[in-house]
Amino acid sequence: MKTGKKIEFILICIISFGIVFGVLCGVGTMFSGWHFVDDHEYAEYAYLMKFQHMSPLQVMHQWVEADMGIRFRPLYHPIRILLVCIFGLNLTAISAVRGMVIALTLIFLYYCGRLMGANPFYSIMFALTSIVGYQGAAWWKLGPQESFGTILMAAGFYLMLKWLAGGKKSYAVISLILFGIMANYKGSYVVVR
Repeated sequence: MKTGKKIEFILICIISFGIVFGVLCGVGTMFSGWHFVDDHEYAEYAYLMKFQHMSPLQVMHQWVEADMGIRFRPLYHPIRILLVCIFGLNLTAISAVRGMVIALTLIFLYYCGRLMGANPFYSIMFALTSIVGYQGAAWWKLGPQESFGTILMAAGFYLMLKWLAGGKKSYAVISLILFGIMANYKGSYVVVR
C-alpha cells in the first residue's frame, strides 16, 4: 500500500471512529444503561439461559420461531443472543460493539464513494449522509440492531464495486453471500438485495 493510501486509510479510520464514538458518548448511549427500545430483549435472553437453563441454540430457536410468525428476520435474534453470550448484560460493551460496526460501515461506504470516482470530501459526505438523519436512531440507540444489516450492505456493495472495476470473481461471489446474509437479517433488507 502506498504511503498516500495508508495516510488516507488512517485518517478515515480516525474520522469514522471519532464521529461514531463522539456521538455515542455525546448523546449518552455508551454509558446510559437501559433504553427499553428493544434492549429489554437482552435481559429476556439472559433470563432464559441463566434461570430457565436453556442453551443459546434453544433460545435462538425459540425467538426466531416466534418472530417468523410476525416478520422475516431469521438472523436478527441470533446475533443479539450471541452478544449476550459474549458480554452478558454489559450494555456498555454491547454499545461499543455497535459503535465499531457503524465505524466500519462508514469506512466501507467511504471506499465505495472512492470506487465510484468521488474525491475524499464527497466520499466522506456520502458515507455520513448514509448513516445520519432519520436512520441514525438505528445505531445511536441501544436496542435496534439494524447496524449489523447495514455493515453487510456496505461491505457487499464495496466488494461488488471492486468486482465491477475489474476485480476478481471472488469479489462478486463474496458480495452475493453478504447480500444473502443481509437479506436474512431483517425483512427491510430484502428490498436492498
